Amino acid sequence: MNIYLFELKNVMKSCFWWTFSIIITLAVFMLAVYPVFQDGGEELVELFNNFPPEFLTAFGFNLDNLFGVEPFYAFSFTYLGLMFAIMAVSISVDIFSREKRNKCMDFIMAKPIGRIQIYFYKLAACITAFILSNLIYILCTTMIFFADEEGYKFTLETLQLLSAPFFTQIVFLSFGIFVSVTFKKIRSVSVIASSFGIMAFILSALMNLLEKEYLYFLAPLKYFGPEHVVHDGSFDIKLVVFAIILIAVSILLSIKKYCSEDIVSV
Repeated sequence: MNIYLFELKNVMKSCFWWTFSIIITLAVFMLAVYPVFQDGGEELVELFNNFPPEFLTAFGFNLDNLFGVEPFYAFSFTYLGLMFAIMAVSISVDIFSREKRNKCMDFIMAKPIGRIQIYFYKLAACITAFILSNLIYILCTTMIFFADEEGYKFTLETLQLLSAPFFTQIVFLSFGIFVSVTFKKIRSVSVIASSFGIMAFILSALMNLLEKEYLYFLAPLKYFGPEHVVHDGSFDIKLVVFAIILIAVSILLSIKKYCSEDIVSV
């Protein structure tokens, strides 16, 4: 339990600033960008029609379905999801590579507690941080994004839209943990997190351009993408199942590696 509390305490400050930044970004989309779409619909359509279709598709612009609160949120998630992904990788790598970076693996492994317990305490700290972060995000999003929309009703679809960031974080959490326990040296948490985020964004943009559904399995930001909820009323079941399998495989492989890895002498 001490390991859990220690790790949670160490990441809460970072988690808070990430959450604050994401909420500010969402507020900018809502207070500055969304009203422009509402007030200048036809003019914006004419403006965007001057851009190459490939450019609009790559960056998530769907002019046929972008002027409602839920479609606009799905569009915003193109960028909010990127921030959530980088946050998830950053926190998970920070927690699971702390001893490697500080060259004190022998210190924690010498404690009278099994490696599997250490692993799950660290995992619990990550998930707790994400839960707290997403509770704040959901509360703020409901107030600043949906509450001011006249006649809008909070539905099951809304809940799915607001829970998409958490599930996306769990996917990238599994990636971050796997990298942390697999790499022998972790020199920079921010570099790894940023690399994952940039690659995920590029893959999502590429999948948008190619418009092949089977290729969405290669784009982690699409697994719980709100656009599926907006169009179909729920997440894409195939992508959800694939995400669950991917998370399970990553976690199981990282557990095996973490529990059997030899401690590098310093």
